[in-house]
Amino acid sequence: MTWLTEPLHYAFFVRGLLVGMLLGITCGALGCFVVLRGMAFIGDAMAHSVLPGVVIAYLLGVNIIAGAFVTGLLAALLISAINSSVIHQRPDYQRRQRTDRRWRKCSQFQLHAER
Repeated sequence: MTWLTEPLHYAFFVRGLLVGMLLGITCGALGCFVVLRGMAFIGDAMAHSVLPGVVIAYLLGVNIIAGAFVTGLLAALLISAINSSVIHQRPDYQRRQRTDRRWRKCSQFQLHAER
């Protein structure tokens, strides 16, 4: 049974385990919010938009995190602008607003509707 507890003697393993647990909690809560808002593909779009920023920053000899941040920010602003203009043109916009107001919280991974 020592093979099960032996990895816990290494500091990098314990740090990795803690980071994994924190990411699991954070991504679970954030994922619930993203699905509730109807933005399920935003993560995929952001990941693909950040990659060119990393490559361009590397080629220019600039910090790759700064390049990723700049392109990610530009992509988020562009997605937000497109989303705002498209939503207001939809015929079911008013009905969706009423439906969205009914969902008030997303806690403990359950969606609670107002009564």
